[in-house]
Amino acid sequence: MSSMLVKEDVFQEMDDKAYFAHPAIDQSQLKKWMKSPRAFALSRLSTSTPSPSMRFGTAMHSLVLGKGPKVVESERGQEREEGAVYLPSSEYARCRLMAELFPSRLFKDGIAEAVMTAQDPDTGLHLKGKADFLPCTLDSDGVYRIRDYKTTCKDSSAFSKSIFDPTLRYDIQAVFYMKLFRLCTGYEGPLGFQFVVQEKSEPYSVSLWDVDEGKSWVKKSEVSMTCALRSLADFKKSHGDDWVQDAMDIDPIFEFDACPEPWQAREIYSEAL
Repeated sequence: MSSMLVKEDVFQEMDDKAYFAHPAIDQSQLKKWMKSPRAFALSRLSTSTPSPSMRFGTAMHSLVLGKGPKVVESERGQEREEGAVYLPSSEYARCRLMAELFPSRLFKDGIAEAVMTAQDPDTGLHLKGKADFLPCTLDSDGVYRIRDYKTTCKDSSAFSKSIFDPTLRYDIQAVFYMKLFRLCTGYEGPLGFQFVVQEKSEPYSVSLWDVDEGKSWVKKSEVSMTCALRSLADFKKSHGDDWVQDAMDIDPIFEFDACPEPWQAREIYSEAL
């Protein structure tokens, strides 16, 4: 593998505040667009307060990656340092234990919190992403895999369901980051994305889930992502400077067939895109 893949100057250094303020499209916003224009607009225009679950996840990322905001044990209302993650004593202790039991070799020898930005040559959209970890070497099977850390309340062996969960669409996250990585580095070898999933309850087990290019289901996710990017680019082009606000004004109405498969839902809008 070419050393250019892990050169610091290929990627950017940004804290969360600067990253979220960057105007490029990230995978979370793209998934919102796939849900509805209004969901996308809200993700661009509003700033939400992190939930307790999100704060826990941010704290764990900082501890296992060794990079990110400071994690502080504090009772509610005692927050003092801007940018730090404050956790009550019970959650703080659990985070520390999970980090202690985490196999640190998975995030060794590489770049943590690597920010990637590039222009998509197909749509002209500017894209961004912050990879949890970019290793220095290929995996033993010759595939270079971007690593992403997640925590789960469930048994980690059930994580595969989350990959295709309509509310999460981790498959879109994976193919988005692989596309962005190739655009930033020019890497042409075998590429994959690996979810590193740790349980939030004892025994805090860790499982690895590989999403590799070339698999039939990954190709389908790539098609879905490409269609969403093109749809978003077309909307932006046709609506000019007010495109985000125009997206906000589209009122989504969801109509569902009486079936158990949520992906069979049809989205109907009061205004056509």
